[in-house]
Amino acid sequence: MTPSSSASGPGWAPQRLRELAGGPRTVVDVGVSQGTPVLYETFPDAYHVLIEPRAECEPRLREILRGVRGEYHLCAAGRREETRELNVEPRRPGRSSFLERTALTATGDPLQARRVPVTTLDALRTSGRLRPPYLLKIDTEGFELEVLAGAGELLGDTGLLIAEVSVAPRFTGGYRFADFVTEAARLGFSLCDVLEVVRDARSGEVKFLDAAFRREH
Repeated sequence: MTPSSSASGPGWAPQRLRELAGGPRTVVDVGVSQGTPVLYETFPDAYHVLIEPRAECEPRLREILRGVRGEYHLCAAGRREETRELNVEPRRPGRSSFLERTALTATGDPLQARRVPVTTLDALRTSGRLRPPYLLKIDTEGFELEVLAGAGELLGDTGLLIAEVSVAPRFTGGYRFADFVTEAARLGFSLCDVLEVVRDARSGEVKFLDAAFRREH
């Protein structure tokens, strides 16, 4: 869910996002990397919470917050507060993941193991200035279900969930697409739109989707 794909996917059009999300008071961007500009531009009056574990992204986080109100946290989000080892690809830092990649997505580049702090979205909700209703965006390279596991209370006040959801087996031991849809349904969300489809350059098969899930009423 890079800035370029966010800007180019037809489902990421600001008007469509407003139709899906309404007017969130807080936008939570988990896995910021270089940012999701369309969210900041579409919801300029919201409070933006930026979550990114890589310290080298801090200048970009500060830059984003010069344009919108909000806060940033140099940590990852997961099911519990802990420290975990993040696999960073120095030449492709946006592909950093807690999980091992399969042959489908491995590049063969050397990995840099880095210990990073992990918190939960519910902990940030309790301690911060996050006010509902929320829009939650997750792009964590295969760690999306772990983020949801630590966000039960926040999700109760979330109107729209946007996630980069794997379809092909990108990570060893990773979830299946059906697993994510099932867990989203258990949490009260149903798939309402596909914002972007990313295919394998060689086979043309779908690797992952930027999918939108709306809270069921």
